[in-house]
Amino acid sequence: MTVVEDVETGSAERPAPADPHGAMASRVLGEQLRFFFSQTRDAVAGHTVVSIAAFLLLLNEPVDHVVLSCWLVASLSVAVLRLTIYRGFPRGALTADDVRRWRRRFEVISFASGGMFGLLPVLFLDPGDVKATAWILLILSGMAGGALGTLSAYSNAFIYYVLAMTVPLTVRLLQSWHLTDG
Repeated sequence: MTVVEDVETGSAERPAPADPHGAMASRVLGEQLRFFFSQTRDAVAGHTVVSIAAFLLLLNEPVDHVVLSCWLVASLSVAVLRLTIYRGFPRGALTADDVRRWRRRFEVISFASGGMFGLLPVLFLDPGDVKATAWILLILSGMAGGALGTLSAYSNAFIYYVLAMTVPLTVRLLQSWHLTDG
């Protein structure tokens, strides 16, 4: 294994442990990205199933069905985009430039995926509709839990995903609290 050989050789080329952008750190991140991209089908399947479930659950609520349909199309489009991006992931060894480029792609697609679910409270949360609000909160909680299991090994992607999903919820809840307060 290359990583073990590098450690065992004691080579002067090896970066100091404090060098976060050294060759070893780049290899480790590259392997993390390879792991994440290897589970793409499962992640996209989960995103797709939850998107369709959210659509079906909210379809019976007093929400704008055209907007809900547009949200579903956009969410499924993000899933297709994820598959397209992930399929381009290199099979061989990654250079430091490859790692930087794919890290950014992974972070952006994580943000976009979380943002699709972050749109639910912006578009459909109505403080007067307890049932729809409960569905939205249940969906967001489940997606945050799923992200914890799949993205937490690479904290930047997890943070981007969760922030994109929860900041709109927080803003929407603060707005509704302000509107009902006075």
